[in-house]
Amino acid sequence: MIIFGTRGVTTTKASGNFFCPECASRQPYKHQIVRRFFTLYFIPLIPLDMIGEYIECQTCRGTYKTRVLQYDPEQEVKQFRQEFNRALYHALLLTATVNGDIHPNQVETINVLSQRLFDEPISAQKIYHDAVNSPPNTRMLIESLSRLAPNLNDKGKDLIVKTTFLVALSDGEFNEAEMKVIAGIGLALRMSEYHVRAVLDGVTESLQDND
Repeated sequence: MIIFGTRGVTTTKASGNFFCPECASRQPYKHQIVRRFFTLYFIPLIPLDMIGEYIECQTCRGTYKTRVLQYDPEQEVKQFRQEFNRALYHALLLTATVNGDIHPNQVETINVLSQRLFDEPISAQKIYHDAVNSPPNTRMLIESLSRLAPNLNDKGKDLIVKTTFLVALSDGEFNEAEMKVIAGIGLALRMSEYHVRAVLDGVTESLQDND
């Protein structure tokens, strides 16, 4: 009696390291391929069609779709930080230039803030150059802040509002145009009017305490 049929056979296509969602860290993996084979007396002899593939973590043995190899949380964090810094810098510039020419004190304030907040400080020369030659586009800034908002906690949102307020105050006055910019930034960040006002009051009190 001849016994024949088909069954799936798993083989390893590739291996390497990936970020395992279950382990929450980088771990070794195998890229497994499941192919149907024609069998004779239960022995796989002739490869037929591929019926599946998956990524198997060699530590927790969890299995995932192959797109998990594209997930790199470290790169995502880096990209998010770059977008945050770019949006923050444009918010500071927009606040400083809303009334026209940027004040020297505002250039200095942005420079000092960049030294504290950014991986690469922005020189006074570049700040002045950008303010004069390529002032930020309000619509693009609002769109950028709106994209960031869902992934920012209150601390991150407060930081943007606080620093723009400090830039607005650094020329010796705070006017309606600057308040409008900050209110728009708060709205894009999905902050309530009360929340924005509380942040501004906190900065004002802190400055008064330091006088």
